[in-house]
Amino acid sequence: MNLKSLEERDRPIFLVIGAAAASIFLMLGLVMFDRESRTSALLFDLTGKLGVYPFTVQGFMWLVFFLALADAIYIYLFIGKDKAGLRAHLLPEEKTKMISNQTAKNIYSSISTRLETPSAVSFLVAKTLDQFFVSRSLSRANEVFDNSVRLLSDRNDLKLSFIRYVAWLLPTIGFIGTVIGISLALVVAAEPPMEMNSVSMRDWMSALTGELGYAFDTTLLALAQSAIIVFVQSQVQAHSERVLIDCEEYCLDNLINKLLDPRV
Repeated sequence: MNLKSLEERDRPIFLVIGAAAASIFLMLGLVMFDRESRTSALLFDLTGKLGVYPFTVQGFMWLVFFLALADAIYIYLFIGKDKAGLRAHLLPEEKTKMISNQTAKNIYSSISTRLETPSAVSFLVAKTLDQFFVSRSLSRANEVFDNSVRLLSDRNDLKLSFIRYVAWLLPTIGFIGTVIGISLALVVAAEPPMEMNSVSMRDWMSALTGELGYAFDTTLLALAQSAIIVFVQSQVQAHSERVLIDCEEYCLDNLINKLLDPRV
């Protein structure tokens, strides 16, 4: 009964879907926006200031952005399996019914045979009863339960590590694009027109401001994407913590507080 194995099996599928969604989004950008428009320059850099579209700074940012969204969706659905464990009613929920040693064995047996996929509740119950049967001690079973809750909390927190990294990575990529844009603008500024007439000066200034605009487009887009990712992360984390608290409360009310001491 290993929650980690379920994660390793499902997570890459969602990341592949995220990469596919990013590719489709970038292709739609090519179809829906004029290459010379200001919006396309901000969101996609269709003209390819650096590289060939979609292999541009903005293109890479959108890829990372969609990967993080796909990972967040995976985590949310994975938590849904924990909620399903709550709805499975694995434990006797009558407030006055205590759990004897035989009843505990029946519960353990049902967990091993009824669930196709493990959930937080089944994980907590199995770990607690394992220790209860081995040590025949309520205090030791309580300790294992507390440690198991912390383990699940750490695992949930670890699942968010990639999303946290993306929230940091996106502004970094945006600043890299800004540095590149400023360097390109300096190259243009170093080559003023030979003839100082209005037409040549206008063309020169247009090229210069265009490079500067590209410099700040990447940072603006990166900050907007990062803000969205941080919001999504906070919502997924809050949902994860709420579900884990519900699972912990369910096990406390219907298992830990009802177990009878086998030595009595």
